[in-house]
Amino acid sequence: MYKIKGEYKLKRKIKIIFGIGVPVGILLVIVQNLMNIDDQLFWKLYFIMGGLAIVGAVIINIIFQMKFIKKLKIMTRQAKEQKNYDFLIKEMENLLKKYKSKQNRWFIKMTLCYGLAGKKEYTEGLEVLEEIEYKNIKGINRTVYYLNLVYFHFHLGNYEEVIKVTDDNSKELLQYKNNPQVAKHIAANSIYYHIAKGQYEVAGKLLKEAEDNWKDPEMMEVWEMLEEIIRQEKGLTENDGI
Repeated sequence: MYKIKGEYKLKRKIKIIFGIGVPVGILLVIVQNLMNIDDQLFWKLYFIMGGLAIVGAVIINIIFQMKFIKKLKIMTRQAKEQKNYDFLIKEMENLLKKYKSKQNRWFIKMTLCYGLAGKKEYTEGLEVLEEIEYKNIKGINRTVYYLNLVYFHFHLGNYEEVIKVTDDNSKELLQYKNNPQVAKHIAANSIYYHIAKGQYEVAGKLLKEAEDNWKDPEMMEVWEMLEEIIRQEKGLTENDGI
């Protein structure tokens, strides 16, 4: 299951610009009338004050989003360390009731999927993913969405979907294959893909490469699970090499 990275949408910033810029303009008009400020000075003050207000609003929004994402990451890490995914799921369900922003709900739902994956509730996780409006998601977060989609389909045995999602989005997946944030997950995705196609020799070779490159505990569990699947599909015992 793959985690998320923050991205900020232009539409939200435009709303902030209008929400702050218009009141500032009205305030300056009132000040101009009260203090008899000439038009040339007024417009100079208008652009300076308006610009400062807009920049300040955008900065405040970015800081809020960074803190929000940091909060989600802390809860995710705690759930992972304590193996308490019920807590994470409950917290995310509560946050979904509170936040209406599509951007925030995206982050919350992806974190919710992480909790459901931890409990091996793959059907529920896939349902949450399929509710997400992912077409407006850009960059690495879109790749993370596809990786999670393949992850849940694979664990549900939906091998045709594993192949379809991977083939349809191969460009995005290849684009980030060397990115340190998602490289190991893209490697796992490649193994899922070849297992789904029945190409167990290729899957086994990719698995050995992945085991050499990523040895953190979380991924070691994934590699062990995939090795067991390959052994079963090839009819091998524990003493046989894959």
